Formats: sequence, C-alpha cells, structure tokens
Amino acid sequence: MFGRGRWPLEDIPWRTTDDAESEYFSLLVTAMVVENLMRTRAGDAVLGRVYGVLHELAIRARITRRAVKDDPAVRMHAPGVVYQLDGTDALGPPMHWLLSDFAVTLLKRTMGVASIAQSTEMRERLLSLADEIWDHVYRRRCGNGRARDLWDQPGNVFAEAEPGSELPSWYFTERVVEFLVAAAKATEAGPIRSPQLAEIANEMLSEAEHLYDQEQLIWANTSGPLQPTLRAIEGNLQRARLIVRTRPGSAMALISDCLKDLELLALARETAAEAT
Repeated sequence: MFGRGRWPLEDIPWRTTDDAESEYFSLLVTAMVVENLMRTRAGDAVLGRVYGVLHELAIRARITRRAVKDDPAVRMHAPGVVYQLDGTDALGPPMHWLLSDFAVTLLKRTMGVASIAQSTEMRERLLSLADEIWDHVYRRRCGNGRARDLWDQPGNVFAEAEPGSELPSWYFTERVVEFLVAAAKATEAGPIRSPQLAEIANEMLSEAEHLYDQEQLIWANTSGPLQPTLRAIEGNLQRARLIVRTRPGSAMALISDCLKDLELLALARETAAEAT
C-alpha cells in the first residue's frame, strides 16, 4: 500500500522481481492486503480502494465483462496462469504450476472484504460484485457425467476455451467449497448497524412508548376487549427496546405496528366522542 499516494497494488498488473506480469499476481498480493485489513479492521476509505482493485480485476479477467474474440484474458481461466518453478531443472525436467482458480479466489477475497465493511453502502457494493463473480463461477459447473454439479468447465462461459475434462477438478471444487464456508461465516455475523437508522428508531420508540402510556392511563380501570391489544403493544415495545441498538430496522418494523394500533385506538375514541 505504501503511503498516501497511489498504491503499487493499484498499478495493475503486478510485476514480479523477475519482470513477470499478470493480473493473477495482483490478486495474490490483494489476498495479503485483505488479510491485513481483516486483522486491523480498516475503515471504509481503505476498503473502497481495495474494492476498486477487485472490481478492476474482475473486468480484466472477463468475469464481469464479455470476452472478445481471441481475448488473452481467457487464458487466465483456461488453461490458467503458468508459473515456472525455478530450480526444478537442477533435479530433472523444468516444471511449472498451473494456476486456474482466478475467479473463485477473487470471489473469496471480495467476500472477505465485505465481511469487514463498516457501512451498508460499502458492503452492498462488495456483495453486488461478489454476486456477479459467483454467477460466473456457478455457470462453470459441469453439466453432466461423473462430474455433474462439480467444477470446472470454463467453456460454459468462454466460447473459445477448450472443453474441460469429463472428470471434476478437485482443485477448483475445493476452492469453491472454501468460499462457501467463508460466505457462511460472514452470514452468521450480525447486520451492520446504521447510526442514522438507530437514531430514527429511538425517536419512533420514544413516541410509541409515550402514546402507549397515555392509552394505559385512559384504559387503566377497564377490563374490556382492549386489554389484549394493549398487552400486545406492550410486548412489541419491549422487544423493540431490546433490539433497537443491534437491529434498528427490525425494531422500527415492530414500532410501526405499535404506532398503527395506537392510532386506531385514538381514532376510535375520537369517533365515539363525536357520536355522543
């Protein structure tokens, strides 16, 4: 990240010390940055810049954009990025590592950043990007045969990609499972609390409790059919008070029901007074 100016990470693609360049290398460096941000709980200003990198990588890899004819970006997915393993020639024939998990790795990184976003706006932007990437990954499932519903068939998305094997790629499928586990953990966390929404919910709760107290005074000495309604309002207000800090939107839904019932009670009383 290095300072306040443009990050080296934002200068895509990342260039290694031996002058190799690839968007995949940018993705690998992004993974290290994301792990650090998750540990330090970075603010949305920093997360916004990381989102920009992830969004650009998705475009360059033709995940969120259509591939053109003879598009070199398709080779990142099929057959994948070839990484030479220097030094293997000293022990035998030169060897390389074929990296074909760009899409699902990008998906996992995006979900990781979304899990630490501190505002609903930033989280929605990241989740929207994750949805687009997941749609791409989902369409790459094997459609039939022994590998049905497993991965990976890049040809389902890229017309110029060579047909994949009839056998599943356990390497790619394992990466998908890792993402699904990470997504499940992120979903278990509570929703982001909006300070603005919480303030409005507290104001609504104050009004509803005041109106309820007035109705209690009016109907305190009666045991008619209105008592169940008042008890239901009381229960909803107690629940709203309990969750208003952590789930202000849900609290507002309960409070709205209470305010509606209280208004109906007031309207009925006014109508009865006018009739007499």
